[in-house]
Formats: sequence, structure tokens, C-alpha cells
Amino acid sequence: MTCVLDALLDSWARNNAILVNLLRALPDGALEAKAMEGSPSIAQLFAHIHYVRLIFVVEYAPEFARPLPEQEWAVDHDRDRLARMLAESAAAVREAVKGRVEAGHDMTNEVAGPLTWRVWMRKR
Repeated sequence: MTCVLDALLDSWARNNAILVNLLRALPDGALEAKAMEGSPSIAQLFAHIHYVRLIFVVEYAPEFARPLPEQEWAVDHDRDRLARMLAESAAAVREAVKGRVEAGHDMTNEVAGPLTWRVWMRKR
């Protein structure tokens, strides 16, 4: 199991590195861009990713929870601060996954599905 866990955690770290690299590669002014009027800005989408990661930790592994931001869709155009937020939430998820796997915790799709994907796919 250790090899699989190591591979999973390495993949997670690479995923976050790619996300932060994309954040840093954006041209000046791009963080304020929106797909269309009324949509969240690029900066708000990065803040949302951070928030959602932390919410998942609170909901599924509360013993690894960290303080939540006051706003889910915060407007923050500071790339360095956004990168630190993403690093923080990536670390929280990593610790939660590692801790739960090492503790022998598993969750079937029958349990996890209604709490995650079913909510995600629910249309308002």
C-alpha cells in the first residue's frame, strides 16, 4: 500500500505544482478576466479551488481541518498569496488522505457518492 500511497501523493503534489505554474504563467491583468459578465474572475476561481479543498477536508477528515477563508469566492489579485493558499490547501488534502489511508479508513462509493458527486451534479 505504501507504494500506491506514495504514487498518489506524488501525483497530488504534481497536480498542485501545475495549478500554481498556470497561476504564475498568466499575463498581467489576466486574474481580473471573466469568461462572461457575471462570471467569477480567474482570481476568484483560484480562491474557490482553495476553499473547496479545505471544505472537503472539513467534511471528510475533520481531524485534519484548517481554518476556512471567510469567503468562498474571494477577490484577491496577489499571485503570491493565491499560490500560498493553494499550497496550504494542497497540504491539508495531502495530510488528510495520507492520514486516512494509513489509519486503514476506506469509504465506498455508496457512502461517498451521495455526499460528493451527487451534490456536485445536482442542478439548481
